[in-house]
Amino acid sequence: MKRDEGIEDLLARILPKEPYAVIAYGSRVAGYATEESDYDYIVIIEDYKECIKYLYKKVDNIYLSILLVDKSFFEEDVYEGKHGEFVSGRLYTVYNVVKNRDYIQSLECRLKERAILEELCLLKSRYGELLKYMRIPLKYFLFSRLKKRMMAYPPVKYSYYKTYYGDKGYRNLIKSLDGFRKAAENLDRRGFLSFKDDYIYLTDLEILPCSLREIVSIISRGIKMYYTHGRSAKVSPKIVLDEFSSKIRRSFESIVPPLEMRDPDTLLELTKGVFINEAKSIDEVIKTLMGEDIRIKRIKRKGLFSEVYLIDIEYEDGVRKLVAKRYSYIYLFKWLFIFLWLIGLKHFSLDPRKRLINEYIGLNVLNSIGVNTPKVYAVVWSPKMIIMDYINGLSLNNMEFKEVLGFAKKFGMILGMLHSKGFTLGDTKSNNILISNGDMYILDLEQFNVDRNYAWDVGEFLLYNPILWRKLDTSSICREFLDGYRVYVSNFREVINNIISIRFILAFSIVTPLNRIYRIIKCIRSFS
Repeated sequence: MKRDEGIEDLLARILPKEPYAVIAYGSRVAGYATEESDYDYIVIIEDYKECIKYLYKKVDNIYLSILLVDKSFFEEDVYEGKHGEFVSGRLYTVYNVVKNRDYIQSLECRLKERAILEELCLLKSRYGELLKYMRIPLKYFLFSRLKKRMMAYPPVKYSYYKTYYGDKGYRNLIKSLDGFRKAAENLDRRGFLSFKDDYIYLTDLEILPCSLREIVSIISRGIKMYYTHGRSAKVSPKIVLDEFSSKIRRSFESIVPPLEMRDPDTLLELTKGVFINEAKSIDEVIKTLMGEDIRIKRIKRKGLFSEVYLIDIEYEDGVRKLVAKRYSYIYLFKWLFIFLWLIGLKHFSLDPRKRLINEYIGLNVLNSIGVNTPKVYAVVWSPKMIIMDYINGLSLNNMEFKEVLGFAKKFGMILGMLHSKGFTLGDTKSNNILISNGDMYILDLEQFNVDRNYAWDVGEFLLYNPILWRKLDTSSICREFLDGYRVYVSNFREVINNIISIRFILAFSIVTPLNRIYRIIKCIRSFS
């Protein structure tokens, strides 16, 4: 029997009423069928009382596997995933329309629009603000959807592997992605996202209505799929058992889908740097970035309790230095102590995930306004890590008074510029300000944030600054810094008046000499 030949005539004989639409799918369409393979069809019928039912018919030694579905039932599954995408999910892969092409293609587009928005919601819940700095290939949305279906019904792994990595794999992939492309173009026109060169970008996370209830609903869809599967199987137990046994046998064949299908997050990309979803060690990350033949001379932890590792990579013409910064709970007591000490005055991010995201965004924001930052080579999601250039220089802590005085105003201007754009550094200790070949670099941005606690940034630099504890002209450094800061800040007086509040002074009095606090307050008051 040739593909789809005479199917409408056959259906007219065995169905109670004329179909509204008919789709052919499965191995015969995807190009990996054997002589024994079924001919698979979805038949959509208006006002079908049973809603959904499998129908098996043997015609001339050929098995027809027909899924009968009510039109409204099918549309609910497309628009809302109400039935676990048990039926509509077959439109993610390749199919041929036997009847009512316009109807089926419009529903495919609606299904894939919803799939894109739901996947973006899940990405937002997983990666937070980092999602704004990602570009997501269309293939991600297809494979992420297929992975969920494989998790709900493992035997389908064989079908998906053969569909996309068999003889017709490339053709099938192009065909499946075409529907996602049309869906992405529609969402772009409606302002949900930006779509360019088969990549999706999302710069406004607020546009996605991702409530916990919606996320749970998406994740639990596999249960609905099982329920709908059971509801549809109103055929003889022997037929169901034969079909299921066949799928189970195929699933145990020595098939391991490529990584992109097993873990679609490996397809995600950053706009700057490489995104690595998972790595077992720093060595593995460096070799992923630089090549397997690279020679790592040394990986050394910078300090006993540090999360920063210095990496020496040996080349023929010398040694290149990189830094790996890990974000974990192991060294959390550092931030936990500060968090408890400053409750009500400053909120610190403790979660490693959030600290990594803060640092990456901070490096990008500073770089975008012309501030020197280390180049980011990679973000590793598990374990939480950033790989960046090593900057060889001196922190302000280790510089002479005249040099510090020259850079204080510059740092004040940078901080004022950031505050004028709504950003805060969160940790402005002078040892996070590095001078290399006359250029200023700002490091340690894991508390970078979007908030209005500008007084904290200014107050920490002035009141928790070992430079100002030395026998130096404290007032000169304070004046230079504030002169630079007020260039860009419209609410300058409001910010500095907050710094000389009792709460601020008490917080820093346990670490900063009182005579220095007195001089700094006197300097601040001269500006107010």
